Amino acid sequence: MPLPRDRETIHRLAYEIYVKEVRGQLTPHDDGRWVAVDAFSGNYRIDYSARSAVDMLKYRHNCDSSTIWIHQINLDL
Repeated sequence: MPLPRDRETIHRLAYEIYVKEVRGQLTPHDDGRWVAVDAFSGNYRIDYSARSAVDMLKYRHNCDSSTIWIHQINLDL
């Protein structure tokens, strides 16, 4: 069965990964950086630019760009 590819599902799955796996590991050094999360594999990459985070995630984990969610890290929230 193919995985769902609609934006709402990708956002929900990736945000859950961000909350459960990424957010607890962030440091003040990460504030303002970008995180790219593959909604289906759970792999993620944090970098200084959104493009760099996505490119490195795709390169290192062979992710499909249609399943990647990006978010700018803001530790003030």
